[in-house]
Amino acid sequence: NEATLQSTNNAIIVSVIHHYDEVENTWDEDGFPLAGAIVNLYDSNNNLISTYETDEDGIVEISNLESKKYYVEACYDTFEPKKSQVLDFTRRSGTLEGSFDFIPDILLLVDYNSHKEKLEVLMNMSKRIAFISTMDYDASREWLAEYANFIHIDMFAEGSYTLFTSSKLKELLANSPANAKYMVAYTFGVYEKSILDFTGLHIVGANSNNNSFHTIENTYVGSYFQAEDINSSSVLVHNMENYLKYVYYLINPSKYENPTLNDSNAPRMGPECGFYHPNLGIFTIYPEGGSD
Repeated sequence: NEATLQSTNNAIIVSVIHHYDEVENTWDEDGFPLAGAIVNLYDSNNNLISTYETDEDGIVEISNLESKKYYVEACYDTFEPKKSQVLDFTRRSGTLEGSFDFIPDILLLVDYNSHKEKLEVLMNMSKRIAFISTMDYDASREWLAEYANFIHIDMFAEGSYTLFTSSKLKELLANSPANAKYMVAYTFGVYEKSILDFTGLHIVGANSNNNSFHTIENTYVGSYFQAEDINSSSVLVHNMENYLKYVYYLINPSKYENPTLNDSNAPRMGPECGFYHPNLGIFTIYPEGGSD
């Protein structure tokens, strides 16, 4: 067997990129260097050795490493941490290079002008959020669907939009991990089985044996999203906070708690709004007085 190398001149160079263009308020597929991301170095037993921060070029260089096995992990905003495979200096010495790519994985297909306040609140809460406006459709963002772990489609009806048609929706869903995993919410649109059949849309909470719009999960997503678009109102902030918590839970239930199990996280809605489920009936909330 080859002997284990003995060296202290090994190095790891990590580059980290993100994709949001703050100036243009859009997402670029090629990405940009991410300054200020956290990079952690672990030993082979997953013990944290040291922590670094990327420079203005999105780079961290970790030098003077021994001939051992390591892992590196990158952390940014509310994204799930990204961890490398084992980096093994026991059989070779020198410099290993790698990169981490933080791409939004929660994609909303909604009309921006109708939901500007909601989108801004959500994007301030998490850089995992991205959107494509259904009315002013921007095809340059379609690549985001290929990385989405959750998609929310709002107010869809064939013929309502110039470019966002059922054929376009079918195209977006075909290559999306969200649709493959039944992680697509569909709210306040036309609820016809023909849409499911043609687009191949897989509703959150449904499955291959019963792909239905009328799931509890889809109902909760729509109920949280129903908040009035009043900038900075407590109702809007409350509902968007819990909307995001619920989406996190749906994507990764082993890590996140279900906010709907806590009464204080219930969606806040006007008296004309309520829950509907074909098996459980209708539940409507009426205010007792006061205002937000």
